Amino acid sequence: MRRLALFLLPLLVVACSKSKEQAAAKLVIKYSPGFDKGCFHVTAEDAADASLRDEKLISPKPERNGEAGGPFLQVAVLRKEGWSGQVRVRVAAHEQACDKSGARVGEEQVNVFDLSGEGIQPQYAMQFTTPDADGDGFVDKASGGTDCDDSRDTGAQRYPGNTEVCDDIDNDCDGTADEGLAIEALYVDRDGDGYGTGSVINRCKPATGYATVGGDCDDTPVSGLARHPGKTELCDDIDNNCNNVVDEGFDKEWFLDADNDTFPRNEAPTLSCTAPSGNTYVHRRADGVFDCDDSPGVGARRFPGNPEVCDDIDNDCDVDVDETFTTKGQACAGSCGGVFVCGADQNSVVCNKADPALYYPDVDGDGQGSADVSAAEVCEGANPPAGHVLGNRQDCDDADPKVKVGGVEVCDAIDNNCSGTADEDLACGGSLRAVPDVALGGDGHDWRTVAVGANGYPVWVAGMDGKLVVRKAAGQGFTNFSEGSTPAVNHCGKTDWLASWVDSAGNVYLAGQNGRLAKHDGTSCSAQANVSGNEEVRGMIGFESGTPPTLTVTIYLVDVEGRLHSWVPGTAPTQRNDNTGKYYGIHGLDVTRMVVASGSGGTENPRLWSYWNSDWANPIPQQILPSPANGYVSAVWMGSNTMATAVGTNGRAWRWDGTSTWNQAPAVGTVDFTSVVVPPNPDALDSYVVDKSTTAQLHRLTQFGWAKQPKLPAPTTDVPAKALYDIAATGPGNFWIVGDDGRVWHYPEP
Repeated sequence: MRRLALFLLPLLVVACSKSKEQAAAKLVIKYSPGFDKGCFHVTAEDAADASLRDEKLISPKPERNGEAGGPFLQVAVLRKEGWSGQVRVRVAAHEQACDKSGARVGEEQVNVFDLSGEGIQPQYAMQFTTPDADGDGFVDKASGGTDCDDSRDTGAQRYPGNTEVCDDIDNDCDGTADEGLAIEALYVDRDGDGYGTGSVINRCKPATGYATVGGDCDDTPVSGLARHPGKTELCDDIDNNCNNVVDEGFDKEWFLDADNDTFPRNEAPTLSCTAPSGNTYVHRRADGVFDCDDSPGVGARRFPGNPEVCDDIDNDCDVDVDETFTTKGQACAGSCGGVFVCGADQNSVVCNKADPALYYPDVDGDGQGSADVSAAEVCEGANPPAGHVLGNRQDCDDADPKVKVGGVEVCDAIDNNCSGTADEDLACGGSLRAVPDVALGGDGHDWRTVAVGANGYPVWVAGMDGKLVVRKAAGQGFTNFSEGSTPAVNHCGKTDWLASWVDSAGNVYLAGQNGRLAKHDGTSCSAQANVSGNEEVRGMIGFESGTPPTLTVTIYLVDVEGRLHSWVPGTAPTQRNDNTGKYYGIHGLDVTRMVVASGSGGTENPRLWSYWNSDWANPIPQQILPSPANGYVSAVWMGSNTMATAVGTNGRAWRWDGTSTWNQAPAVGTVDFTSVVVPPNPDALDSYVVDKSTTAQLHRLTQFGWAKQPKLPAPTTDVPAKALYDIAATGPGNFWIVGDDGRVWHYPEP
């Protein structure tokens, strides 16, 4: 067979000879709408020789169904080389696919085209009646097809070869409906839930409308879907499982819980599958317990089993209020008169009045309360006592504003910062300790006076039986100038030396027993003399005038018979005054302003006298010091024109304010004070004092009272406590103390 001479338009294929154009014609095939699944079998053959032929299977084009005049196909027919001029065209319509297996619809149409000429020939047309209204690919029998039902409503379910289903319809067009299908016992199932009603029906089972199980309690369409035997029961007010019980297994009792504490109100319940709207509702509790208070607000804090808290409410519904807080309502332990009430945390009780505020004495005004004194309790609304601070109880010495937590540590043998250690982290050159020097001796070396040069050296120590030693510079030992020393030394005699003073050249001036006076320059003794009356001299003070080599030293002395003397060493002493009573000490800033420590009367009442402006004949009585009116003032020291300190027997000390008033400090037991010094200092406010008791100690008096430090180390077997008689200082960072049995203390001593 030669190559096919048929081509679908719009492509019109024209075969060409060497010199001439072969003839071709267009064939138009018209068919009925809906014949989309059919097929056209087109054959072109030489009318003179049928063996010369081409053929083609052509499917309709559904998109042309809506064209005016009906759908159609166009086929180009051309004469092949070697063919005669007459071409016979055969066209047959077939149902179903284009494989010539479908039944032919109607008769085959034949037409002969005259293609003997050249070029395009006239158009040819063929008309086929091929209705397929139901679109199942089969044409109605009346139009030559095989379809038994081409109607639009049921025809699509009926056509030759279709599978038979149970629908009371002849699906395969063989004249019998539902043949060959199994017969079952069925029930009418109008709601389609798989459960039917009524009597049994024996027939094949349609896709819908029948069920193999009967017994449905509700076969009503739509609503019946929610009800059939075996269906899971829902809470919907319907008997879903057809057991004649509605919503079994569901708790439909709802109780009002207005306070939202999960405990319902004990009232008739509302029956509903869902909680009623508008309020909070809960089911009956498993324990069956109801609320004792379901009111909104406070009710939420009251329900059975709720932990009891302190809030004046019966939280656990046991009738008792706050029963676990047994101290509620009782008086507070504080001193402000309150009672215990519920605390803000509701888990404790608190006093309804604040505990008293604790105010601690701040005598020295450094902002820190004393760590040694009990607090003053001040209730709310009351005024705190003067001189107290709130809560700050950390001052380790409330008599010294320079001593406090955070204070600045300086070299003075005092714990200035309250750390528990004095002078820590400072290079002070030593500590407060007994001076270990053979020249100072032991038993029998009873020192009574010490004098220090303005720059700290030399240090002269003198005492009973003519004992006299000197340390001329730091780091050196003491040189012995005592009477009776072996080998012999240049001494000043076997006098009990009781007072001393050092001039700017380092010479010491001595006074003591029987009014004896002397000078020692560190090499030899000179200028020995006696005051008039030869009475025991207890105090001396010296002043220098002029400049070397015409510098003059004038010494002022007092004796125990109330006499004041002046002495220019190298000349005889001059008696300046003979007063009543007894004189025990003298000190002053210059010759125009001196104060004398005294006692007067048969019981020696403590007394102070001042000599102003060199008026020797008229000493001014400062005052008879307060009771007890026995004993005497043993020593006095002027720190400035407005400050002086005097000390005496029975632990008494007095401070002067620059006028005629002397204020007594609190007594220190019954010790007898022997000496006082106000170390040179910018504020000149602290006084250092020693006593001669069996537990003799160093004391420091400030404007605020007796300070705790410095203190001599605790006595030991090697250094037991001994009576102390004198103290000298060039400042709070350098002082000397002397006493019985060779006792000499120094700060700082390496």
